[in-house]
Amino acid sequence: MNAYQKAQALGLSGTNAEIVAQLTACGLTARPIQLSELLFLLNFRGMLTKLVSNQTDEKWTGTVLSMKAAQVAANQTESVASLDRWLSHITNPRNVTFDTTSPAHAAPFWAMRIAFGGVPTMPTLADFDAVADLGGGWLFATLTEQQYAAQKAAAIAAENAETLSNEWNAHLNETINPAVATGSRQSVITAVTAVLAELSE
Repeated sequence: MNAYQKAQALGLSGTNAEIVAQLTACGLTARPIQLSELLFLLNFRGMLTKLVSNQTDEKWTGTVLSMKAAQVAANQTESVASLDRWLSHITNPRNVTFDTTSPAHAAPFWAMRIAFGGVPTMPTLADFDAVADLGGGWLFATLTEQQYAAQKAAAIAAENAETLSNEWNAHLNETINPAVATGSRQSVITAVTAVLAELSE
């Protein structure tokens, strides 16, 4: 699914530039991320590691928690709540995927990348990109307005061609084929001429 098709599927509206801005801010990936792979990666890269796990205590460490501490210190209540929801989702054993094909899930993670990627003691840009790679990589991070416009134009041209083909087939069945059935060359010429005139309007 290219950018224009995804924008249509998501119901995005606005100018080409506005739609490109919305798509690039979504942080979408090609497929959902499997949590089993994600938790292994987070641990491997030092982003989130479980230290103790028993019935009474559960402790975690890693650069993701450094990110949360920075949000708490800056009194970024909404960002803290978003990060907490993400942590709860990915550490819940009943969940199977982190659905980064949905803007509702992917956009907050992309916002974390923009705000903290590369900041000392925080997850690096490479860390965020490694997570995205589990889902096939960022889909539209480098999307340009020109690329989107070209995809849109191609889609509209294909839709127009399909419409014209459907119209031609309808005329073929309703006008031209009956004229052919008469066995009169003039009837066929007249029918085709009338159809072409109608299609060119």
